Amino acid sequence: MKNGSQMPYVCVIGLDGGTFKIIDYLVAQGRLPNFAMFMERGSRATLKSTVPAVTPAAWSSFSTGTNPGKTGVVDFFRWTPGEQRISIVNATSVKGRHVWSVASETGNRVCVFNVPVTYPAMKINGVFISGMDAPRLDDRAVYPREFTDELLARIPDFSFNPEIDPSFITDNHEDPAGEFARQLNEYLQMELRTIEYLLEREPWNLFVSVVRSTDIFQHQFMKHAEKVINGSEPVTADDKRQAEFVFSCYEDIDAMLGRIQGSLQARDGNLILMSDHGFTSLEKTVSLNKVLEEAGLLTFRPRNNDRTYNKTLKTRLLRRLSAKNQNRIRRLMDRVRSESWINRHTDRMMSHIDLEKTRACVIGKFGCLYVNLKGRQPMGIVDGEDERQAVLKEVESAMQALQDPDDGENVIVSALRREQVYHGPQLERLPDMVIQTRDSYHGVFDNHEMDQDKVILTPDNIDSSNLTMAGTHDSDGILVMYGSSIRNTDIGTAQIADIAPTIFELMGIEDLKEFDGELIADALIDEKSAVSKTASSPDVGHDDNDDPEKDGYSEDDEEEIRKRLENLGYL
Repeated sequence: MKNGSQMPYVCVIGLDGGTFKIIDYLVAQGRLPNFAMFMERGSRATLKSTVPAVTPAAWSSFSTGTNPGKTGVVDFFRWTPGEQRISIVNATSVKGRHVWSVASETGNRVCVFNVPVTYPAMKINGVFISGMDAPRLDDRAVYPREFTDELLARIPDFSFNPEIDPSFITDNHEDPAGEFARQLNEYLQMELRTIEYLLEREPWNLFVSVVRSTDIFQHQFMKHAEKVINGSEPVTADDKRQAEFVFSCYEDIDAMLGRIQGSLQARDGNLILMSDHGFTSLEKTVSLNKVLEEAGLLTFRPRNNDRTYNKTLKTRLLRRLSAKNQNRIRRLMDRVRSESWINRHTDRMMSHIDLEKTRACVIGKFGCLYVNLKGRQPMGIVDGEDERQAVLKEVESAMQALQDPDDGENVIVSALRREQVYHGPQLERLPDMVIQTRDSYHGVFDNHEMDQDKVILTPDNIDSSNLTMAGTHDSDGILVMYGSSIRNTDIGTAQIADIAPTIFELMGIEDLKEFDGELIADALIDEKSAVSKTASSPDVGHDDNDDPEKDGYSEDDEEEIRKRLENLGYL
């Protein structure tokens, strides 16, 4: 690539959940001049996400250039080996070599900020600040450790997560949507200030950062934004107001891009704007486990069973407390709750399911289905591979038969066995099947939070006491590339695993590892860089999480992350 005699410079700005639905609409209105300029002079593509299109899986595939069958990450959760327990993923869960590690080892200065699934922070030649999976700003969240003091001196309000509690806002504010947007905007401004500060701190060779606020704004307000964009149904004043919360977020990001453009051009560098997945309106939710129950594959425990983890009382007690005090009380109550065998050995995400009578269940909100297999799960009842395949066939039939009574159309677009989607040494750790709903439908797994007599509900039916989630993920993310090595073209589509080999090409790094992704050659000017570095062979095949000093979460840390995911609508 054309960098002359200068050291390579690649700047990656990720917009979590970024979508061309919003960008193209605002560009047409003249509200995103910098996005418009980058797309007019550079390359663009629809960036296809992982299956499912969920944050941890996608960002792990981005950073390693490999599929979840190699990273081992498909959702926010994964099975704990030998237990009927679900653990939350972080950097220690991800297998593979990350682009920033290889770049660092080839002598480049690297800065990483706010990328999900990166806690604990990794040791690199530069600065590493973890993402949303960091429970707090501690010594494990930042590398080098002494950088924390400098960070707080420049960004006193720094935080890994917006401490927004939808229940508390709903109960204590006359305008919950406005208050939610106000608090989230404060977090957005902190993210943007941090990115600008880090970019200006020194001339990095590789800079990777993520803006998470786009995802959160869209989860809350995407339906309103799409109504305004499409104009195909009555649009109220409140729709316009809530749509503006999303539009303003993109405008603030555009303004930041304008401010950093000068340093990019001065260094003859290359900019990659990307997202881990796209977004769409959320119209209806589907209880996938209810479908399994009706097919005779799953049995729920009665609500009044004393072995069921009942959070009704806790919810009532905590509803009017601040988020900080809620977390303290939750930890105390969790420690003193019943110590029955079920509660000690079964994760509360599954405690509403009678595992002794269940052959398959969905865990999480992105259609990840697990067969209750003997020898793999302590309470497994499905015996052997032939029986596992028979169960999956029953699941497939049940899902294919599900129709929305409102329009008679199928709700499930695919029920894919893991071998159809993934490949690699981590395959056995992944869900047996991934179930994907049609656009604007969202699978949920905990039927105890829903009307038990219904499979399909509108979001308002789920929990009317909270701010209603109005958006969900889709697979169509964004890719915009601009700079001295980028040609002006519409690429069409690319895969999220393609970004890693493309970064290496732009940096002149000849790496010895194999990617699942491919170089996005159509976007690049066909001229090799004068700077070429090769990763040393002893590091090939080494996993970034093969560090004896690393481990997972403490009990308190995991509870903090669970509460965070609950407030974000993922749990």
